[in-house]
Amino acid sequence: MARKRTTFDWSADPDEPDLKVLVDRAPRRELKDELKRVAALVKVLLRLSRGERSRLPLPASALDALQELHDAKGPARKRQMNYVKRALAAEDLDRVDAALAGDGDDDVALRAAERWRTRLLEEGDAALAALLTEHPHANRQHLRSLVRARTPRPLLKALQALLTAR
Repeated sequence: MARKRTTFDWSADPDEPDLKVLVDRAPRRELKDELKRVAALVKVLLRLSRGERSRLPLPASALDALQELHDAKGPARKRQMNYVKRALAAEDLDRVDAALAGDGDDDVALRAAERWRTRLLEEGDAALAALLTEHPHANRQHLRSLVRARTPRPLLKALQALLTAR
């Protein structure tokens, strides 16, 4: 017996009802995997406090729905869970996962500060001049003293403060 073709769906053209058009759709397995991913994300989000959830890149409506799910009891919880899953399925889950994993703006600034610190400690005044042209509002004297003293930790903190103050 031939296998059923599941990656395509037939739909009627509204202008010509006799004409059938082949429409591409995602396989059922991919849809189920995405729903499982959303369900797992909802469980993780429920374990977070309200303040932690508010810092995530989610719209206010999704945050309110999550709070209602957190407060729901009995059969209403299942209905609210399905509502939250539908609301989150439309969102960019990769951004939410990245924020939960800690790959937010703070980590990006930290990595940039570490790259500048390495460059400053290796190249010295030439790298400092490049940094100051990129960030003219930086405290030149303080950074120069940290570079010449070769103090990695205070230099990293000063660079991180500079890069996040943009």
